Amino acid sequence: DAAKAKLANGWENKRVRRTAMALLVVALVGGSVGAYFALRARATPNYLADDLDDVLDYTLLSADFNKLPLDQRLKLMKDMIARLKGMDSGDSAMMAAFAAGLSGKAIEQARENMEILAVDLWDDFALKYRDVPKTDRESYLDASFLEFTKMMEDVSGFTDNKSEADRLADAKKQARRDMERGPAPGAMQADRANGLMKMVQDRGQKVSSPEQRGRMGKFTRDMARNLRGQDIDSGQAKDTPPAVDPGK
Repeated sequence: DAAKAKLANGWENKRVRRTAMALLVVALVGGSVGAYFALRARATPNYLADDLDDVLDYTLLSADFNKLPLDQRLKLMKDMIARLKGMDSGDSAMMAAFAAGLSGKAIEQARENMEILAVDLWDDFALKYRDVPKTDRESYLDASFLEFTKMMEDVSGFTDNKSEADRLADAKKQARRDMERGPAPGAMQADRANGLMKMVQDRGQKVSSPEQRGRMGKFTRDMARNLRGQDIDSGQAKDTPPAVDPGK
């Protein structure tokens, strides 16, 4: 009771009351400012000029990277690869330190960022595929395969000097070989695309919506059938005669 009476008397003191209210305001404002800086989106770094560790951190370890439009993410990835290919000794040492400092959670975030990029890219093709007339689907799938592999080369720093006709012919040959007797030795362009398609189906499950999975599933199936020389709708070889209804 004595403690309560002392506290009440203290609160009646104007100076004590004003001090307490001021501290409360500071705490509330400070908390709001802290929440603002914790929740606000990070500014996208200059991928060609800012510190490389900032670029790597933003690209691989920040969820803000995933909120950028797909075209912008692809361009930034291409810029980052160009930066990495031109690293000097100082950048190389920093890169090694950055990689060495990644924990299990950070590695998972980096993997997730790249998986989201692959899913969003594949889904972009699938979205456009829905509006393609049936007579144009094969040509769209061929063009999509070529565009997809070139984009992957852009963001990976790998360059294949084959012509588009040779790329497509090799991909279809590899796809038919895979269907008939399993993967052949000597990874080629088709292997990289098929591997990424498989990743989108398997690992991409957790970073994609049900709507995306539905679109991508059909697009991936039709892409595989087209590469194998199968009919897109039935999955039968194109030279296989249609089944005859015994009742006719």
